[in-house]
Amino acid sequence: MLNWKDFPRKCQFPFLLACAVFPAAVVMVHSFAPSMLDKLWYFPAAYVLLAQLCLVLKGKIRLIAGIAGAAAQIVLGVRTLPLQESVGTMLIPLLYAIVLLQGLRMGGWSRETEMHPTWLAIGLVLHIFGQIMVNVGRRTGDKPVYIACAPALMAAFILFILLFLLSMNRGAMNGASMGRQRVPQRMKRRNTIFTVLLLCAALFFASLPEIVRAVDTAWQWFLHAILAFIRWLSQFMPQSSPGGSGNGGPGDLGGLGEAGEPSLLAVIMEKIMLVIAVLALAALTVFVAYKLYRKLKLLLKYLAQRLSLFAQSSTEDFEDEITDTRDEGEQERTGMLESLLRRFQRVDERKLSPTERIRYRYLRLLLRHPEWRSSQTARETIPEEAAALYERARYSGEAASQSDAEDFASRIKAL
Repeated sequence: MLNWKDFPRKCQFPFLLACAVFPAAVVMVHSFAPSMLDKLWYFPAAYVLLAQLCLVLKGKIRLIAGIAGAAAQIVLGVRTLPLQESVGTMLIPLLYAIVLLQGLRMGGWSRETEMHPTWLAIGLVLHIFGQIMVNVGRRTGDKPVYIACAPALMAAFILFILLFLLSMNRGAMNGASMGRQRVPQRMKRRNTIFTVLLLCAALFFASLPEIVRAVDTAWQWFLHAILAFIRWLSQFMPQSSPGGSGNGGPGDLGGLGEAGEPSLLAVIMEKIMLVIAVLALAALTVFVAYKLYRKLKLLLKYLAQRLSLFAQSSTEDFEDEITDTRDEGEQERTGMLESLLRRFQRVDERKLSPTERIRYRYLRLLLRHPEWRSSQTARETIPEEAAALYERARYSGEAASQSDAEDFASRIKAL
């Protein structure tokens, strides 16, 4: 049977490792065979599929499948890579074969085992180097492989950071519970959401310059679209003929006449903009008034609560409270002994058997000495010889003699 236990968590690890070493594969492509850039994705994809298969296999079968998967990576490299161009390209399938074999033990990990922080350091170093090479290529223009792989490198980096943050979050929760109890699903779900939101916030602030440029570009495009629409509408409007006529002699002042009336399009656009401005102002006024109303309502409610608490504290008087500081067990013990004594108060001691007389006298001793704790035994409170008589009468099941009762009474008389 396949081992699907804890698979939803473990299936993240192959993606994490594939993204961690992806910059190294890009470096190898740039160094040995830039022409095979379109085939680069074959090897991380094959690694992820083979690693997922190995996760659900058990024991020795997992080892055999891992060796077969590593061999499949090598065969894939031989069939697809341009070995005649450079034999060094075989380092790419060899890299993912090694990662596959190293990750075989992940299938047997317990629920508390997560990725070692060493992989975080390796992935960060490789991705930082990859981003440096991308920036250098954009400035110099002589590293086309890195420029072409820039979107893939950024996507791999984001996925790598997300998966490692989730792994560290699970490890922190397991450490907090110290392995004694399982972390509730509600807490896991909430921490996962917080982790994803934190990463999204970091990505947003890091991408803020690009976002501003994108918004500015969109705004410029919107303005150009409006101007183009206005030009299109103007084609359907009547054109006014140029004013004035004559030969343009020296005394001709026709060109200095009054400006012509605005066109129909200008009048329509003016009315439309006026209506839009009025509607926007009205909507903004309603929105601000609604927000102020909600804030004022909360403020009035808070003030009413504070005034109520102030009035309550101002009208209260001091009341002296008497609290019983005795232990609950001692109270129960005292109440039980008192109830037993009330039962024996009307009993004539001479009518009791010797065993009952010994136990009755010990009960009276307990009531006479409330300082004796319930955890103390008879040997810790009364003389040893009397304690032996009481223990034989209480626990042995043998009937005590008359002399035993008299001996017990004489030995405790001084207490």
